[in-house]
Amino acid sequence: LFLIGLLFVGGAVALLLRAAAFPRLRAVQTIASITGYGYAQPPADAAIGRSSLLGPLDEIAAGIGFLFGRWLGFARESGIRKHLLAAGLYRVDPRRLVGYQVLTGAMMALLWLWIVAAGRTSGFLAFVGTIGSAACGWYLPLLLVKRRARSRLESIEYDLPELIDLLVVGVE
Repeated sequence: LFLIGLLFVGGAVALLLRAAAFPRLRAVQTIASITGYGYAQPPADAAIGRSSLLGPLDEIAAGIGFLFGRWLGFARESGIRKHLLAAGLYRVDPRRLVGYQVLTGAMMALLWLWIVAAGRTSGFLAFVGTIGSAACGWYLPLLLVKRRARSRLESIEYDLPELIDLLVVGVE
């Protein structure tokens, strides 16, 4: 009797796992059928995983972004999230982007200071250049995200009429 109960429990667990995985399998089949009509997903950028070389840098940027994200506030974070979603960067956290902004700003300022130290430059030019390069480094990651978002939205707007035509033909 115990073995029969164990068999039923095992069967129930197997059915629950199948029920949980079935919608995902159905979505994969639907997407595969859509690509059969000529709509293939554009080649994605190489995904950065935890095993890649940039994994530790992502963690550092996320930590720095967490510290500065609290200081910048929620309104800025929601604005950054909108830009990331428009760019199709669904897995990038806004705080990680802020971390990359801080890191890029610091690296640009350090690069400027290194260039200034190698040559003879006035103190005023060194100060203004450091502030300017830090500001450029701060804005560069967000500029790249906005550019990618604009390109992605233009691509969607370009392909939308053809998609509507295919939907109309499919309905007829």
